[in-house]
Amino acid sequence: MAQVNHGPGRRQVVAGLAAAALLRPAIGRAQGGEAIRIGLVYPKQGTFADLGAGAAAGAQLILEQAGARVLGRPVQTIWLDDPNPQSAQQNMQKLIEEEKVTAVLGGASGATALALSALAKRAKMPFITLSGATTLTGKDCNRYTFRCNAPAPVAVRAIAPVLLERGKRWYFLMPDYAFGQDVYAAYKAFLDAAGGQQVGYDKTPLGTSDFSGFILKIRQARPDVVVTALSGNDLPLLLKQYADFGMKDGAPISSPIITDTDIVNAGQQASGIYGKVWHYEDPKNSEADNAFTKAYVAKMGRPPHANSFLAAVSMRLMLAGIEKAGSTQADAIVRALEGVRIEDGDFPIFFREWDHQLMHRAVVLKVRPQYTDPWKALEVIKSAPDAPAGLDALYGQRADSACAIGDL
Repeated sequence: MAQVNHGPGRRQVVAGLAAAALLRPAIGRAQGGEAIRIGLVYPKQGTFADLGAGAAAGAQLILEQAGARVLGRPVQTIWLDDPNPQSAQQNMQKLIEEEKVTAVLGGASGATALALSALAKRAKMPFITLSGATTLTGKDCNRYTFRCNAPAPVAVRAIAPVLLERGKRWYFLMPDYAFGQDVYAAYKAFLDAAGGQQVGYDKTPLGTSDFSGFILKIRQARPDVVVTALSGNDLPLLLKQYADFGMKDGAPISSPIITDTDIVNAGQQASGIYGKVWHYEDPKNSEADNAFTKAYVAKMGRPPHANSFLAAVSMRLMLAGIEKAGSTQADAIVRALEGVRIEDGDFPIFFREWDHQLMHRAVVLKVRPQYTDPWKALEVIKSAPDAPAGLDALYGQRADSACAIGDL
């Protein structure tokens, strides 16, 4: 991440966070004056708990390096849980009604993010989400919701050409929720256009612990690639069991969007080809990105995963939006967010005005054959696009979108 340029005022913020701060539900207590409050709705338990902790860390360290102030006022963050869509929505309602927050960052899974986005629209609350659910910037888009992660079609456009080099016989093992359905549809369309063959398709519930039945079906089908969209605790379990069945050196497992902990938690049994929106060891990262990584490691004792970076970007853009708006009024912040840009090396980072999708290049990685440090297991093999001019082609054109962003 780099300098935010939004007119006469400029502020450069990089990283810094004490891990102990994450243990408190309210972070950054005010030191006098009326505080501006920003709500966080990230998972604290379950499959996505690690994602939530990393996201909260990324957002908080940016806030601390900004001096926990904006518009000359102190800023607090209040972190509530995202255990499921209903509870997450109730927690966001609490942040709005009881904590009087100015904005909310959150929503890890597609189902949760869609629930929070609907509430953001009703409550007229600026909201930035991490979810990759396609409809958030498609038919379910709204003026108050902004999305940092890449939706399924974007992730597929980045990684699918690499998978086709391995062969055109693909087996699909998809999580049975919105993001899994999005990923399957995008991959299947790409495979069909390339003249490929689907040799199997299974759905698995969130929190599956035994993949043996699926692995036996994969072994029998003899695919060139096993395509999935599992994440959280589910993907490491699949990778471990895949290796236990002697399949590690066979058809590679691939997912279009992962976090580093998906691979770290699989240990030496990890394998495959994966996509991310950002990687801390990407040789194309800007100096500011590298500074973010260095500071995060110093404070947290491990590298940041992609969602740490995206949550940090969320906080950077939100602070910049509030400052540019010169106000805590929701409509003013939304308009400001539609114009703020972060100059990040050769690729600017910004929300596209007509659908509120964050524009950022993607990377494709593979698991190294040999590694001792699990945090060093992944290496970048491709970036997409090669230049900023290719961002619209990667993220899709307005004419092909179902988004009608609406008025404030």
